[in-house]
Amino acid sequence: MPWDLRRLLPNHTWTSRAGCLTMVLDRGAVQFDYPRSWSAQPGAGSIALFDRTPPKGNRLEVSCLRLPAVDWSGLPIVELVDQVTSKPRRNATPGPLREEFRRGIELALRDLTFAPPQPWLASQAMCFRVCMARYGGVHCLITYEFRRADGARCEDAWDVVLETLVLDRVIADPLAGPLS
Repeated sequence: MPWDLRRLLPNHTWTSRAGCLTMVLDRGAVQFDYPRSWSAQPGAGSIALFDRTPPKGNRLEVSCLRLPAVDWSGLPIVELVDQVTSKPRRNATPGPLREEFRRGIELALRDLTFAPPQPWLASQAMCFRVCMARYGGVHCLITYEFRRADGARCEDAWDVVLETLVLDRVIADPLAGPLS
C-alpha cells in the first residue's frame, strides 16, 4: 500500500476525540482515533503506531483490505481469529475469544499473554491483542503488542481505537474531510 502524506486544507472537517488524532486509511476504508502523543510509521502493507520511540515503544499495527461487498457470513471472522491464535505457542496463554458487533461492524478479538521463561523476568511479560473487523467490503486487522506493565495506559488506547473505529466509508477529498 503506497502512502501519500499531505497537509490538510485549512477548513477541513476532520474531528477527533480530545487528546487524539484521527487515522484514515484508503480514503476512509478504515478510520479511528489514537493518542496524540503517539507516532505513526507507514510500512509496506500496514501502518504502525508507537507510544514511545521504537524499539522501546508499544506497537499497534493496522492493515486493511477492500474486498467485494458480498455475503461473508459463510466465513466467520471469529473462526479465522481462533484458528490463528489458538495454536500452542511457547510461554503463551491465550485469553477468551470474543465476538462483538459495534455500529454494524463485526469484530473478533483475542488476547495472548507471553510470560518470560525465567521467573525473575516477570516484569518483561508481553501482551498481544488481535482484532479482526469487517464491514461491507472492508476487512481490517489490528494487532497490539505491549508490555503487561504498561497495561492500564495501553488498555485506554486500545479502547479509543475500537470505540472510534469506522469501516467502509468513502471520503471524496481526504484533504477536506468527510462531508457529513
